[in-house]
Amino acid sequence: MIEIKNLKKSFGSKEVLRGVDLTIDKGITQVIIGRSGCGKSVLLKHIIGLLKPDEGEVLIDGEDIAKMSDKELYKVRRNFGFLFQGAALFDSMDVEENIGLALKENTNMSKPDIAAVVAEKLELVGLADIQNMKPSDLSGGMKKRVSLARSLATNPEYILYDEPTTGLDPVMSDQIDDLIKDLSDKLKVTSIVVTHDIFSVYDVADRVAMMHEGKIYFEGTPKELTETNDQLIRDFLNRTDKKI
Repeated sequence: MIEIKNLKKSFGSKEVLRGVDLTIDKGITQVIIGRSGCGKSVLLKHIIGLLKPDEGEVLIDGEDIAKMSDKELYKVRRNFGFLFQGAALFDSMDVEENIGLALKENTNMSKPDIAAVVAEKLELVGLADIQNMKPSDLSGGMKKRVSLARSLATNPEYILYDEPTTGLDPVMSDQIDDLIKDLSDKLKVTSIVVTHDIFSVYDVADRVAMMHEGKIYFEGTPKELTETNDQLIRDFLNRTDKKI
């Protein structure tokens, strides 16, 4: 379980998180939505410990990661996979080297064993026999899948997705959504998805949290989101649907 309690974060004079409270149960897909600049990605970085809060707590299975030493935090992070918005693959490495990097750096696994894990994770994301390709040879959708395979390499309990469908055409966006659902079902991981794509919300979410002005404005099911009469939410959904 992930528990976020009264989380606050400012950058200079700009308050970004103004007291976020959110509980994410194990095994669900939690989607976080909201307008640009409302703090979605900043919240995601707090969950994995890339940022430290000014106030509040981020509890991972009951332990406050903000109070951990670097060594303790690195241990917790091994339970997390992170899909970056831009895939964040290393251009100088081929696909196998990108996916196997964490295993090479943090385990005593042999090269053949790492290669076997890489092949297994590529199979999970619907790609096979591309280990020797470079990121420059891949389409946008393939880069996202390789990045996802890399996040799965350590068999994490949690996977964080930062705008997983950004920059993809509608067909590829649907394929990534299907992949997120499929992996959640197969691997029983907890998924946290930050997105602006309302169709993704309907496709993958068990629970939805909408952020507004640095706080959680709404939390519930996708059905409750679509049926609400709250004008701010209705305006957000209508504008987003038109943009898409």
